[in-house]
Formats: sequence, C-alpha cells, structure tokens
Amino acid sequence: MVEELDVIEDKKLGYCLGNVIKYVSRVAKKDKTKEVEDLKKARWYWAEEFMS
Repeated sequence: MVEELDVIEDKKLGYCLGNVIKYVSRVAKKDKTKEVEDLKKARWYWAEEFMS
C-alpha cells in the first residue's frame, strides 16, 4: 500500500498539492458522510495551487 506522505515527499508536491493528495485519498478510507467535505477541501487546495 502506498502511503500518501511518501508520494508527497517523493514528488516534492508542496503544501497545496500535498493536501489535494491527502483529501482525495481519504475519500476511499474514511467515513462516507465526510466524502463531499473532503472533496471540497481537495478542490479548494487545487484552486489555490493553479488559480492563484
């Protein structure tokens, strides 16, 4: 199993993209009621990275 932190550090993704990886990976692992919230957070960090 690939750990999110390993991917973030290996690819040197930085803060915003690291959080995108973190929140997207949670969708499959955590409480289903938090899926939309986690995807919204991932989208916010994506926008911060590429739209700012």
